[in-house]
Amino acid sequence: MDYAGLTAKYKVNRPLSEKEKQHQLSQTKASSAEPLAQLSVIRMNSTYLECCDKFYTWKGLMTAFTGFVILLFAYAFVSVLVVALTKYPATDPAKQSEFLLFVPLSLVIVSIPIPLALWFLKKEAFRYTHYPLRFNRKTGMVHVFRLDGTTLSVPWREIHFALNPAQMRNFWEVRGHVLSEDRSTVLETFVLPTFASWGSPYLLAQWEFVRRYMEKGPTQLLDLVQYPLDIADRRETFWFGFQRLMAEFSVAPLLAWLMSPLLFPLAIVRWVTMHTCKIPQWPEEVAAQSEVDPKDRYQRDAQHPYVPPQQQN
Repeated sequence: MDYAGLTAKYKVNRPLSEKEKQHQLSQTKASSAEPLAQLSVIRMNSTYLECCDKFYTWKGLMTAFTGFVILLFAYAFVSVLVVALTKYPATDPAKQSEFLLFVPLSLVIVSIPIPLALWFLKKEAFRYTHYPLRFNRKTGMVHVFRLDGTTLSVPWREIHFALNPAQMRNFWEVRGHVLSEDRSTVLETFVLPTFASWGSPYLLAQWEFVRRYMEKGPTQLLDLVQYPLDIADRRETFWFGFQRLMAEFSVAPLLAWLMSPLLFPLAIVRWVTMHTCKIPQWPEEVAAQSEVDPKDRYQRDAQHPYVPPQQQN
């Protein structure tokens, strides 16, 4: 649940930092991690790999929190009005003046947080269900669906990938920096879906998955995508969203079931949030570059699910 890049945009039009140079990741050199899709793949085939954004996993959490804040202060707002209407001192002039000062002041105080909460709410709701990343190995291009609905297209080999500190303390993430012609100024930044603590085997696993796909293709990666996300051209179902939240605790099944009473209402908010959002659509030029051969053996998506080896003919 790291919101760096969503609540506050990544800094751009700035020099590439020394740490970003020090922690640069090479597109042509394997990292120390084993590749893992980490529940991020929407579609994979011989033409392109499409992943979700890092905000998709906990979609609905910000809406739930801000919705609670709005309801809390709305209740306080209504309570003050009720007091004003029912407890107004009709006979005591001194108390009337005090009351007339107290009520407007109270209304102002309880109403201040509501615009801020609405601002946070609109960061997640009434936007897009997700913000996909498309890695096209046939053209060597990376396509990024921006938060405002526009797209960025940049050559894979020209992106400066680096480990950067995430917003959450002690966590890191892989960011792609689009640089100026002199390779020293950051013009734009996007981020891969996964973030993890330094030293975690999962920190570079998703990066290695993407890197290996772009450099070597999908052959050795196909069976690593066992649970593709069925969100390419539709909103997720309620149960799919609930299962996606539960999956964050899959390493500890008992904890997942203990958390389920909290995750279930969050899944309801997530479902409502998704239905306020539009489904992202790639521009025609991006779609034209992403045509897939119907006979492609390396397709993995909702229409081409994973089949365990023992069930294959």
